[in-house]
Amino acid sequence: MKPLAAALVLVLAIAACNDNNTPTEKDYANAPKFFPVANYIRDDIKSAGSEPIGVQYYFSSPQKKDSSYIGLDTMKQLAQQAFLVPEIEKENFERSFKETTFLDETTQMATLTYQSMDSTTIVKRVDVLLEPGTQADDVRTIYMEKMYNDGDTAVIQRMSWKRTWFKIITLKMLRDNPTTVETLMIGWDPSVDVKKMRD
Repeated sequence: MKPLAAALVLVLAIAACNDNNTPTEKDYANAPKFFPVANYIRDDIKSAGSEPIGVQYYFSSPQKKDSSYIGLDTMKQLAQQAFLVPEIEKENFERSFKETTFLDETTQMATLTYQSMDSTTIVKRVDVLLEPGTQADDVRTIYMEKMYNDGDTAVIQRMSWKRTWFKIITLKMLRDNPTTVETLMIGWDPSVDVKKMRD
C-alpha cells in the first residue's frame, strides 16, 4: 500500500460510518491531513520502472511537432522537474495552501482542491480527483496549475497526472504578441496513445 493509503483509508472509514455508506463534504473537510500529492506522484514515477516499457513522447508548439519514444530515465527526469516541486512537499504544502472539498453525489467522485494562500508560490492550485469506496491507492487524476514570469513572458502551465501518463499545456503570453500554446504528453502504458490525447 502506498504512503497515501492512510488518507484514503480515512475516506473508506467515513463511508462505513454513514447510514448510507456515502461520505459527505463535511466528512472530507474534517479530514486531519492534506492528501500527500508529492508522495503519490513520486511513487508512480518509481513504479514506472517495474517492467520493460516503451515511453511515448509527444510535443507540439507553433514551431514544431515531435512524436517519438524516449528512455525511462528521461521520462522520470521530466516528470520530477515538472511535478515534484518544493511547494507541494508536505510541510510547504500544508503551510501555504488551503484545502476545500467537493463531493459529486451523482458520480460519487470527490475533489480535493488546494489553493495557494501565498502570492509568491509558482503553484497556484492542485486538484485531486478520487473515488470513495475503491482501493486505497486508486486516484483518478491530479491537476496542477502553475503561474510565473519568464523574463517578459507570463507563463501558465496546466498539468494533469494519471498513473501511467502526464500532460502539460503551457501558455506563453508576451505583451503585444499572440499567446502561444505548447503541449507535452508522455505516457508509459502501451494501451494509451498519447497522440490521441493531445487536445
